[in-house]
Amino acid sequence: MQSRETQPSAAPSERSPAPPPLDARRARVLIIDDEAGPRESIRLSLESMYDCQTAEDGFKGLEVFDTFNPDMVILDINMPKMDGIETLRHIREKDADVEVMLLTAYGSLKTAQKAIRYGVFDYLEKPFDLHELRSTVAHALDRRRQRMQLEVHYDDLEQLLSRLKRDLPNFDRLARIGRLSAGIVHEMKNPLTVILGYTQMLTERLRKEREEQGVSPSEETTRYLSIIEQETMRCTQIARQLLSYSRTPSTERQCTTLYEIVTNIRSLIQPQCSVNDVVLTAEPPVESVLLEVNVGQLHDVLLNLCMNSLEAMSGPGTLTIMGRLVQKNAPELDDMTEAEHRFLVGAEAEQFGAIEVQDSGRGIPPEALPHVFEPFFTTKEKNAGTGLGLAMCKEHVEQHGGTINVARTSEAGTTFRLLLPAAQREHLSQVAPDAPQTP
Repeated sequence: MQSRETQPSAAPSERSPAPPPLDARRARVLIIDDEAGPRESIRLSLESMYDCQTAEDGFKGLEVFDTFNPDMVILDINMPKMDGIETLRHIREKDADVEVMLLTAYGSLKTAQKAIRYGVFDYLEKPFDLHELRSTVAHALDRRRQRMQLEVHYDDLEQLLSRLKRDLPNFDRLARIGRLSAGIVHEMKNPLTVILGYTQMLTERLRKEREEQGVSPSEETTRYLSIIEQETMRCTQIARQLLSYSRTPSTERQCTTLYEIVTNIRSLIQPQCSVNDVVLTAEPPVESVLLEVNVGQLHDVLLNLCMNSLEAMSGPGTLTIMGRLVQKNAPELDDMTEAEHRFLVGAEAEQFGAIEVQDSGRGIPPEALPHVFEPFFTTKEKNAGTGLGLAMCKEHVEQHGGTINVARTSEAGTTFRLLLPAAQREHLSQVAPDAPQTP
């Protein structure tokens, strides 16, 4: 049975609070060795890279451990009062994850090998090489850093899973509402078709009466009929787009034009802009830019960007969706980012469809800019977002052989830009006939 004097001096509950993440500070190394020479040589070798503390026996080492919160312990095996194996056992009771490296003389090598079951990272025989020591410490701390990052992501996934479980009944209700809405929109197409048909018939009849009987309708009547026809056609188009968007997206790609993509997104986002008192401007390209894409996925990307822009403005503002043709040498991009330059240098295509979503919101903070496309990263308030939207946008765009970047951001607003490889001209015959084309 262990004697009273070999008990550790501090209970696990008396330890200081957990230190900040390893990436946000210098790593901490605790050196426990009863010999002053090796102890100090290790400290001098490591203190330029890490925060180091030393202790001359196991008891004092455990006291320092409770207040220092080390990321790694370098521990000698042969020590008086409490040997290294016993000290290691108490360390593991306090922290199961701290990295430990053992120092051993030749006679205690078998003991060091047995200590592997306590989860030590490695052991070095005395006398040891300081270069080997520094390399082993660096590898151990890198493993700890990776493990801590995995734990953070695991916690994020646990929170997301808990939120999804909590919101599952709402998802089911929204799915039922979505199916009901799709049915309503489908039924609306029939009366809209009737209204459009009778409007066009009435317009045609008035034209014939003017030709046959010389009876001309008033200019106001003609204008009213034209407005009814145009707005009915617009409602029909919106209904068709909503039905297309509500269907489960496939992995198949279709040949479309950048013009259609920009104008379709304008139709879908216009109602929300009106509610938020945001002025929406769409600038389709003058040229006919062909894209071979999964239209549903591309709509998802652009709708996500537009909704983020509306949230960033939090009220009145301006939202601009612009499409244009970009050559590989990109003279059109006078504000090209470094990431876009690297993408274009390595790209096989010679032409690209560029889509910019520009808002007048509050901009992206400089410290957040490198992380905006990382999964689970969000600048929104707690529980206001999962941080997956932009990560999914990046994944969809890259699956199409393109790239998405923050082209500009400041207190005056932010511009996201997509670059997608343009399709070959032989696909032109597959484009919808109502898409504008240049000779």
